[in-house]
Amino acid sequence: MFRRALAIVAMVAAAPMPTGAAAPPLSILEAVALAELNHPRVAGMQARVKGVEARRREVEGATRPQVELQAVHVDGLSGAKGAGLGVQGIVSSQLVADNAAGVNISQRLYDSGELRSRDRALSYQAASARSETEAARRQVGLEATRAFVEMLKQDALLAIYRDLLRDRQAFAAQAESYLRAGLRTGIDASLAKIQVARARGLVSAAENRRSQAWSALRRALGETSLAGSESTSSPRELLPVRQAPRSLPSAASLLQAAQLARPEVVAAQEAVDAARAEVQAVRATRKPQVVGFLSGGAANTARSPDGDLEWAGGVAVKLPLDVSSVYGERIAQAQARLLEAEARLLDVRQQTTLEVNQALADMENLRQQQEVDLEELEQARAALKVSDSQYRAGLGTFLDRLQAENAVIEARGRLREREFDSVVAWTRLQVARGAAVREALIDCMAGEK
Repeated sequence: MFRRALAIVAMVAAAPMPTGAAAPPLSILEAVALAELNHPRVAGMQARVKGVEARRREVEGATRPQVELQAVHVDGLSGAKGAGLGVQGIVSSQLVADNAAGVNISQRLYDSGELRSRDRALSYQAASARSETEAARRQVGLEATRAFVEMLKQDALLAIYRDLLRDRQAFAAQAESYLRAGLRTGIDASLAKIQVARARGLVSAAENRRSQAWSALRRALGETSLAGSESTSSPRELLPVRQAPRSLPSAASLLQAAQLARPEVVAAQEAVDAARAEVQAVRATRKPQVVGFLSGGAANTARSPDGDLEWAGGVAVKLPLDVSSVYGERIAQAQARLLEAEARLLDVRQQTTLEVNQALADMENLRQQQEVDLEELEQARAALKVSDSQYRAGLGTFLDRLQAENAVIEARGRLREREFDSVVAWTRLQVARGAAVREALIDCMAGEK
């Protein structure tokens, strides 16, 4: 139901717009849905699931009756019953020409465990592939979240630099009026013009970064997800997103949840179970097999132009005897795959622990940095107010005011960056513990007005 809802959201968001109509604003939840629906990485994993399920149906088919139709024409001498035909119940003579047709029906009566083990192994493999698909879906959704938030960040920084440009243009005009009134020297007016040029450079650089962020977002959403728009088109409007204040969970609870709910861990465990079942399947190939059969057909020879109708039925017992190294190599390969799967499970669990600890540390560090940045911004604004008052009163220099203004811009930029980074960090932390991306984003924005 959840995936169906995401697909509906993605289809609505990706629906072509009428010619000349502006695309509606895109929310971060819609962006995640688009990525999960369109990204080729997810499509590739889904194809893998279908392949494993097809192999499982193939194994299940071996437990059902098998029907085989055969026809043969032999020119030459053949002296054995059924020689060259491969059909029980059909007789070939020692004459020059044989024409025969027949049908075989066989049914496995007893399974030594091979088919059951292979079916169980493929069942685990299918479950593992589905978990890996979910892991890929969450990774794609997390990448889309990063790209979406990066686009919002560049929009916010561009707005800061545009405000700076307007302020410096106004200040340059004021410095020019002071110069004409004889209240300031020409040096201040020249420096003000230089700062206007630098502000324009900051705006231009921010616009380039915004364009790059837009391209990265398109790639994260599957490139064709924003239907009707070219790579050179103007960025689509994005709905804002902010993190509501949340207390950080304990590391112990996060790690416990991650080891149980992370799809990567589940997939690795299913792969171990599949490898164990495969070892059992290989070992079962050395046990007796019991097969019931019924065959019949007609043979037309030179000696008997009217043809003979032959049939046969019974139970066959197969006892595999391996005089070569085939069985030994197969069991060695299966055991090696089991060891590999167990090592992979251990690695995934360790990696999960590392990711949770890193995500938690990043989130704690970001919150501390935000507090410092907020304090620095308040101090920078107070210093700018004093410097501006002193400059206007002729008690301070233009460079003092410029230095204070730059401190405000830097503090504003850092604080805004931290705000956006905290959204990604919180989402990453929740995904690391096993939550879906959409669930993590809803929790992140819960309480936002």
